[in-house]
Amino acid sequence: MSKDVKSFLNAKNVIRLVGILLIILFFVPSFLVSCTYSGDDVTSYKLSTFKMLTGVTIEGEQFLKPAIGAIIFLLLPVAILVITFLKKYLSNMIMSIVITACSAVDFIAWLVLSSKVKAGAAEIYCESKPMFGFVLNLLLLLVVLAGGILSLLQIIDLDKCFMEPGYLSAAKKPTAFGANGAAQSATPVVCNSCGAVIPAGNKFCNSCGAPAPEAGPTPAAETVCANCGAVIPAGNKFCNSCGTPVSAPEATSETAPAANTESVPSENTEA
Repeated sequence: MSKDVKSFLNAKNVIRLVGILLIILFFVPSFLVSCTYSGDDVTSYKLSTFKMLTGVTIEGEQFLKPAIGAIIFLLLPVAILVITFLKKYLSNMIMSIVITACSAVDFIAWLVLSSKVKAGAAEIYCESKPMFGFVLNLLLLLVVLAGGILSLLQIIDLDKCFMEPGYLSAAKKPTAFGANGAAQSATPVVCNSCGAVIPAGNKFCNSCGAPAPEAGPTPAAETVCANCGAVIPAGNKFCNSCGTPVSAPEATSETAPAANTESVPSENTEA
């Protein structure tokens, strides 16, 4: 599979696609209202949320009053779609919160609308039935809601490809915070002072008492050959250009105790 295709197969692009479908469904009939006024003559009307903006009249009777609030069924999917393109300004966490909130509100609003249409139909002795558009709306909103919640729980990564191995383990490991609010690694680290392994969550090294590093072990730095000036990669013991041994940093030695300068008196033998 090509790299371009893999880059498309992620949760964020799926949410974008669902957002576009939800916008289209705003104009698609979602309810079927059937009325029987005389004999077996049944008249059916297909209603979309778009039509509810101007109100709905059936057989000269007002079925639903103009509801400008129905615009919410268009604005919420637009918000979901737009928010996924603001990665430059928003973190994935904030993006997940907005996506989850919008999809949850939209889902509840659809359920409320269904009961309102059913009640309005009963007032004019008609029957309301949900159409495929209504069911599809709810299913798509559940997909977006699930994606937002899983991202909030850091079970999935919005930007990571579905096809990558370990996709469901893309969540960041929990981070421990010290007393000063500084983040500490949730995995064992290596002491920068003595090289001992510091257990996860410990603030100090158990061997030498040095503060635990916030990140992993500090990688060895490159050095410069003292003989020819070439750069010696980290970990090399000899220069790749001239073979000069890498000089270890001089350790600070403690001041040695002064030698005993008192001379032992010698016995002079007189001839």
